[in-house]
Amino acid sequence: DGTGNAGGNTSITLTGNTDITTLTVDGGLGGQGDSNDNDDVGGIGGSATVAVTGTLTATSATVTAGNGQTGGNGGDTAGGSVSGVGGAATLDLNDAGSGNSVTTLTIVGGNTGDGGAGDDDTGSRAGGSGGDGGNAAATVAGNLVAVVLDEGELGSAGAANVGGAGAAGTTVGTATLTLDGGAAQTISGAVTAAADNEGAIVIANTTGNDATDDVTFSLGIGSSTAAVTSLTITDGDTEFDGDVYARTITLDANSAAQADFD
Repeated sequence: DGTGNAGGNTSITLTGNTDITTLTVDGGLGGQGDSNDNDDVGGIGGSATVAVTGTLTATSATVTAGNGQTGGNGGDTAGGSVSGVGGAATLDLNDAGSGNSVTTLTIVGGNTGDGGAGDDDTGSRAGGSGGDGGNAAATVAGNLVAVVLDEGELGSAGAANVGGAGAAGTTVGTATLTLDGGAAQTISGAVTAAADNEGAIVIANTTGNDATDDVTFSLGIGSSTAAVTSLTITDGDTEFDGDVYARTITLDANSAAQADFD
């Protein structure tokens, strides 16, 4: 009895300049919950991290966290066990120059797992809960074009039958973009939320808070029907040339950074 082993973690560093069509970073799935055994918990999915030390040229870069798995089914003598959390996925673009050319960066949080089915026979035990989704993040020191932020989706409760349904996982995976360059950065395309109240943007550019634009968003962020969850500026004077739709906008009170909403 206990918690299943976590999946193996993967960490890759691409040194120098990288020119490829598609870059994909996928976190591992959470461990499956056992049926008829409510003493165990599925293991956490393995994390995946890719760092690029030079410029990245790619048509698309996609960072996808692992999904939580379905809870175990209830059995004759015991309920189903809880499934594991999906593995995290992280992309780190370290080059602070203007050479990055990623047409679309997509950051996708993991879905929660469905609940397990209740037993429909002797014993009438409940299904186990589904696992939570893993978190996805990209940290970028240079320029980007278009960005899509897509948090995970909630799963469904299992079939109740006689024993009772297992609940779906409760926490979807987040999708976070952090801009942490030490030189000026430009996001020349739109930043899109896949649905309303999805995605977080953190601006932490260290060029210098001197009323000179450190980060520029040339087009809009979110939309009137699909706002991002949060926009936080901890460092770096930021210029917003398009409309900004965010549920929460925070400028760190301890920072001298300025935000210019045109």
